[in-house]
Amino acid sequence: MTEKEFNRLYVKLVSSVQLIELRLRFILSNLSCGFFNPVNEDYFENMQKVSGDTIFKLLKLICSEQEKKNEEVLNKEILDRVNSFRKSRNFWIHECFIKGCIGFNKDKNGELKLIKEEYAIKLKNDEKEAYLLNEDLFNIEQDMKD
Repeated sequence: MTEKEFNRLYVKLVSSVQLIELRLRFILSNLSCGFFNPVNEDYFENMQKVSGDTIFKLLKLICSEQEKKNEEVLNKEILDRVNSFRKSRNFWIHECFIKGCIGFNKDKNGELKLIKEEYAIKLKNDEKEAYLLNEDLFNIEQDMKD
């Protein structure tokens, strides 16, 4: 994988991560305060309160709200996928560069190539899962409107 390909996929992954975090905040606020309504100040206050919360904390809050309301919005499969993805997210956002996992060497044509190809495979798989998870969370969010 070239440096350019890596950067393109990495940016797509980070964008999906941000959307996943936002969707979890929407789901939590919808569960806590009712679906978005321009005059629902509780909804905006709740979004503000959780704006900096981690995926792990958002999952805990969603589970707590689901239990309190006896309503399942995120089933066990989705919760497990989000939790598993959270670990991948932490690797790509916090660890991969600090631990020196990602490095590039010039090939014979002078193009920068990823040194460890297993990270190219991991990035492709994680970006695909982030995209699919974001789609699933979007659908759950839309279902909450009904």
